[in-house]
Amino acid sequence: MAEKFFIKESFEKFAYKTFLIGGDLSLTYADTFNLIKQTIPVVHNLPVRENRFVGIVASSSIHTIVNIFAVILSGNIAVLLSDKEPESRIQELIGSIDCRTVFDKQSLPADTDNSSEKMLSPENDATVIFSSGSTHTPKAILHTFSNHFYSAVGSNDNIELSQGDKWLLSLPLFHVSGLSILFRTLLAGATVVLQDRSLPLSENIEKYSVTHLSLVESQLHELLQTDNQYENLKSVLVGGSKISHSLIAQAFENKIPIRTTYGSSEMASQITATAENDPFAKLYTSGKLLSYRELTLAEDGEILVRGETLFKRYLNVDITVDNDGWFHTSDIGSIDSDGYLSVIGRKDNMFVSGGENIYPEEIESILQSSNLLTTAIVIEKEDEKFGYIPVLFYDSSNKVEIESIQKLLKNKLPKFKRPKEIYELPKNYKPTGIKIDRNFLREWLQKNY
Repeated sequence: MAEKFFIKESFEKFAYKTFLIGGDLSLTYADTFNLIKQTIPVVHNLPVRENRFVGIVASSSIHTIVNIFAVILSGNIAVLLSDKEPESRIQELIGSIDCRTVFDKQSLPADTDNSSEKMLSPENDATVIFSSGSTHTPKAILHTFSNHFYSAVGSNDNIELSQGDKWLLSLPLFHVSGLSILFRTLLAGATVVLQDRSLPLSENIEKYSVTHLSLVESQLHELLQTDNQYENLKSVLVGGSKISHSLIAQAFENKIPIRTTYGSSEMASQITATAENDPFAKLYTSGKLLSYRELTLAEDGEILVRGETLFKRYLNVDITVDNDGWFHTSDIGSIDSDGYLSVIGRKDNMFVSGGENIYPEEIESILQSSNLLTTAIVIEKEDEKFGYIPVLFYDSSNKVEIESIQKLLKNKLPKFKRPKEIYELPKNYKPTGIKIDRNFLREWLQKNY
């Protein structure tokens, strides 16, 4: 299968199965492929430079999905851009990789010559995704068709996905976590359901009889606010951060088929994940290594990865892999005797206070597992005596006294790990995509205290 061009093959193989559902519109694989083929000649007429980059403002919509496949099947490279960013920021991002064309064909194309497909191979470059990491300038990550293919195969080997299953697109297409849903469903002959943003997540699941979900922690929290019984759900993949143990336990008690996972943009989404029959205790880990990936730990505990899903290169940064082909994730982890990975925190988030290493994620996990807070973010602040001290920003659905937070931490953490200053999250704080924006909080702290 890897030797064949799986995208075109899948559209033809599952022609009469449903591929896309958006609102009241339902498209078969054949319907979708016809729209893609009708759009390809439009792409060929775009003023694309030699690097073949074509920007796409990636909203979660049918026309965006059609445009993504039209661009990559035309032999060009889809550069996926956030529909939340202002025009000036979009221009800055595409300028960093010398992409001069942004294609945003909103209306479905009219009938036209559809004989313009390119002969492509799995090793061809396919997509560019901008990382939402901690650096000011996001890294432009180049993936091949092969990267996406093996990512999908490894995921589908672990989580059963079949014809008739429906995966809700509840994560953005400009993140690899959302984009990878397209390739998994395509490979399995399953259906992508576009989330109706006017309805709560729970109502989307029931309205469309959703079987598969990918969620970040805040979405899982939203899902657990209802008493609904989701009988059609087969798998709920949760990643993107260190998930609160209390949320995992609550999901398990509510018979939600949760699967914890660890991944990265550079590895085309998932690296490890728990499986259907894993014992409950293992849900507190990030699972075992998926097929077509390799993973090891450096001496300092940093997670190193490589394999068939590893990206080709960065387009705007020189750093890639070490001499042995390992990509250094900057995540610190441990592996238990059964081979399950636990992610402790980010190497670049770690700071030293009074000679002791502090990982913010450890403190955050304890607070969020308590149900006392809905959001807990820890950053470092320079201190003359200790070098750095931990500072906590929090949000809660209920009024919380700072003394209650301090009491909880006193029972859970040694003194040097307890935040020395505690603030409510600023009203104008917004996460960067699906990740925490620690730099914003560092700047806010510097300006106000």
